[in-house]
This record gives sequence, C-alpha cells and structure tokens, in this order.
Amino acid sequence: MKKQSLLLITGGLLAMASCNTEPAATADNSQAKIDSMVNERVEQIRLELQAQNDSIINEMALYRADSIIAARTGKKPPARPKPTPPSGTGTSNTQTTEETPRNPKEGRFNGEGTDNTTKKESRFSEDAAEKQKEAEKSKKEDRFK
Repeated sequence: MKKQSLLLITGGLLAMASCNTEPAATADNSQAKIDSMVNERVEQIRLELQAQNDSIINEMALYRADSIIAARTGKKPPARPKPTPPSGTGTSNTQTTEETPRNPKEGRFNGEGTDNTTKKESRFSEDAAEKQKEAEKSKKEDRFK
C-alpha cells in the first residue's frame, strides 16, 4: 500500500514537472512588447507636445522682442500673431456667437466679484426689501415676455 501511494505521488510529480512552462514566458514577452509599444507612443506624444510648446514660446519671445525694439525706437509695436492651431487636430471654421456664462464668484478675492449685499440689506430695511421685490418682479416679467 505504501509503495502504491509513493508510486502515485511520484507519477503525479513527474506529470507536473513535464508541464509546459512556455506560456508563462510568452506572457512575459507579450507584456514586454505591450510596454515597449506604450512607451514609444508616450514618447511620440511628449515630443509633439514639446514641439508645440516650443513654437508657442518662440512666437511669444519674438513678439516681446519686437515690442521692446519698437518701444525703444518709438514706433508702434507690431500686431500680435495669431496662435497656430495644434498640428494633430483639425481646425473648425464654425464660430459660436454665444457669450460664455461668467462665473459670479470669479475674482471675489481681489474685489472684482459680484456684490451680494442687496439681499442681505433687504432683510434689515423696508426700503431695500421693496427694491428687492421690484427687482425680482421685473426679472420675472422679462423672463416671460
């Protein structure tokens, strides 16, 4: 009985040892290929962006140099060049005429933000409360015209 179990265990070990270990090696090779392809693409994109940034910096440097020279000579500074669109994207000729909404909290720390004190004042004085009600009423009338 002991010999049979020992023989069975030995046979099992031999069967496991004869398993092909090649798939593990190909998984490592395929991961290495994927990594190299990704690194190549990242490097390509990085170089494109760096070239784009360099061209923008050079344009701005030329503009500043021209404006400094013009200021020294007393002439009018040259017109600022239009920024060139990125080479990788297509240009769109459609222009929107809508004005983008402005954030009311923009500039609130340097005194450029909106003044919110009218609603606070209307809580404490009768006149301000009446003015606030009239303003809200006119807003509603304008909205439903």
